[in-house]
Amino acid sequence: MYGRKWVVPQKPETWTPLFSLDFSVVGSGTMYTPKTTLAGVAAGTTGLAWQTYTMPRKGTFVSSWFHSHAQAPSDFWVLDVAAEAVVPQGVQQYCARGGGCGTTHGTTYGILPWAADIALEPLGTSAYEVQSNILATASEHVRCAYTSRNQHISGGEYDYGRSPLRAANGRCDDWTFEAGDKVTLIAFNWPSNLTEVSQHNRWFAVATFDGLDVTDLGQPPLRSPSA
Repeated sequence: MYGRKWVVPQKPETWTPLFSLDFSVVGSGTMYTPKTTLAGVAAGTTGLAWQTYTMPRKGTFVSSWFHSHAQAPSDFWVLDVAAEAVVPQGVQQYCARGGGCGTTHGTTYGILPWAADIALEPLGTSAYEVQSNILATASEHVRCAYTSRNQHISGGEYDYGRSPLRAANGRCDDWTFEAGDKVTLIAFNWPSNLTEVSQHNRWFAVATFDGLDVTDLGQPPLRSPSA
């Protein structure tokens, strides 16, 4: 038995336009290969990738979801502060010095797609330590967190991956931001028995922007009001 509720649609001029935004940890939709899946990398190595976006105008994230290739285990956090405030200085300096960090699309800063992530143990730290430090000093800036894990299927050639689409206890939905606010993505890559995995860590958000109405649909929202 099905129930239906009939509603009278509002007039178009009263609609609130929704914009679907694609945030990626490498600053674009391209994939990268975690160091943890490269041949010759020491067992137990963990990796870090990050990207910081600057919101161009005031608005609200109405809802959001997450995507990864879960056959390679990883965690993924969304924060409301610049990566410079939470990623260890030594890791940032190593990334910038080696050409692995930079500006993408003219507006975001972090790991470049071709550079993959940063192996942390050779730098004297680990993904476990980075997570612990963030939770100890900046937990209020963690908006939502996702965990992707894999399980090796007995007798099979591939690992079975699973990851949540939505954060159960996150604060990303109904997140109101101001122009200039930061949105940072951090991917923590864990040791893997797979090699050469093509990875995504992407956060898709549906947002409204103040000052835009239905006449702005089809126009790029990610520009400053004065542009």
